[in-house]
Amino acid sequence: MDARRVGGFGLVVAMTLAVLGLGVSGPATATVIDGMYLQMESIPGNACAGVFGRGFSNCRVDGSPSIIKFNQDLNVSEVSVNFPSIDGTEFMFGDAVEDNVSGSWTYSPDVLEDDPLVRFWSAKAGPGFKLFYYTPDMTGDRSDALPVTAGTWTTPDGKELSNLVFYDSGEFPSVDEPAALVLLGLALAGLGVSRRRRSAAR
Repeated sequence: MDARRVGGFGLVVAMTLAVLGLGVSGPATATVIDGMYLQMESIPGNACAGVFGRGFSNCRVDGSPSIIKFNQDLNVSEVSVNFPSIDGTEFMFGDAVEDNVSGSWTYSPDVLEDDPLVRFWSAKAGPGFKLFYYTPDMTGDRSDALPVTAGTWTTPDGKELSNLVFYDSGEFPSVDEPAALVLLGLALAGLGVSRRRRSAAR
């Protein structure tokens, strides 16, 4: 299943979620996207300053640690010490509505750096935040959350975004065999060039 295709429906889904999610608190509500169910929970408080732990690098959603936080302008605010290879350039944002009250995201993890896939993401605004994740069926909960590389968000009550946080899946994108062979070939070619330079220098 290609989770990246989800981002193309960002604006429509975001608007649907805005209609479904305004003022909702408590259990998740699900919207079907590309065969997966986008679950959304409205939660009072601040995700990484109390609800899921204190201190950004200690913030965890059901065992999934935070990866990176973007501010209200979708610029990098913090990166977890647990993921030093992440710098924010792996994330792209689209379909943003004024004040970033909704939008879509895509993520291109670096397989060579063991960048993790995303399992949860949260959008904070005002006194609360929304937690999002995909599940394989409508009745899924956090324990069924799927690792993905794209999604959408809306803020609580349509308020201006305060921050957007992404959380680790504990899973990594795999390098398929042909790509792995190409990488191995490039590495061996690099070693060969390096040896020839050393020989020529003698």
